[in-house]
Amino acid sequence: MSQLRKTVLVVAEDDEFRATLADFLNVAGYSVGTALSGAAALKWLDQLPRESGPAVMLLDMQKDPREPRMLLEIAARDPRYSLVPIIALAGTDTEAAVAEEFRVVRAVLRKPLDLRQLHHALGLAMAAAAQPVLIWPPAR
Repeated sequence: MSQLRKTVLVVAEDDEFRATLADFLNVAGYSVGTALSGAAALKWLDQLPRESGPAVMLLDMQKDPREPRMLLEIAARDPRYSLVPIIALAGTDTEAAVAEEFRVVRAVLRKPLDLRQLHHALGLAMAAAAQPVLIWPPAR
């Protein structure tokens, strides 16, 4: 019997950072996808089979926040993406503040990353993604 691997999408413009993070996640037992841009990330999510389990996106907030902000805005308003938990990776207070504006961001981790903290945040985000969403109070 095979166990379902949890899927993580790493979105980062820095090739070395993206590859290093993907390698760590593969060794830790995650199924990993990578994307260079927000548009590539959305395309990747559209192609992800639903039976592969909840996906979590690791989003590098980068020095120029326009690209990650665009992706977060789309994820927040489009029901196809709004349930994908996002963990933002921020190197500065400004990057962290941008990420914290969006409810789809489940956690903001500061760079340089503590890999134990990342592993813990991924576990929490995946557990939350597997739970049904409760909206309270119910609509009348």
